[in-house]
Amino acid sequence: MSKKTREQVLITLQIPATMKKLIEHIVSADTHSNMSEFIRDAIRQKIQRENPGLIQAMVRDELTA
Repeated sequence: MSKKTREQVLITLQIPATMKKLIEHIVSADTHSNMSEFIRDAIRQKIQRENPGLIQAMVRDELTA
């Protein structure tokens, strides 16, 4: 059985130093393992709030591809 892997891409962004410190504080106090995981989770939550069917449609499309 072949295992499909998700292609990952690198996105570079600039944020204010105070925002980075806030993210580091939150990561150290919760279940996120690092800042990248926190940011991925925040993006997923934003997409889910604003377009709830989009993630399910993308997953469905990936599974049938």
